[in-house]
Amino acid sequence: MSLPTESRPVILITGVSPGPSIGQSSALAFLSSGYRVFGTCRVGQLDLAKKLIHAGVEVVELELGDEGSLVKVARTVEERTGGRLDVLVNNVGT
Repeated sequence: MSLPTESRPVILITGVSPGPSIGQSSALAFLSSGYRVFGTCRVGQLDLAKKLIHAGVEVVELELGDEGSLVKVARTVEERTGGRLDVLVNNVGT
C-alpha cells in the first residue's frame, strides 16, 4: 500500500542520468521505499529518462553550470510539493 503523494517523504537526487548509474539506482530504491522522488538529468536527456518517469520518478532537467536552471529545479520541486524537501542527494559533479 502506498502513501498519498502529500504524506510521502520527498527526496531530490541530482544526476539520475539514463543507463545504469548510482543516481538511477538510488532513485528507484527510494521510490520503492515509499519516497516521492525527484531526479535531475542533463538538458536534452529527458527522453532518455523514460524508464524512471514511467516508474514514477519526477524528472527535471538541470544544467549544473546554469544558475537559471538551478533556480528552475528548486521552484519546480517547491511548487509540486508545497515547499517540502526531506532529503537531498547531490550525486552530480562538475
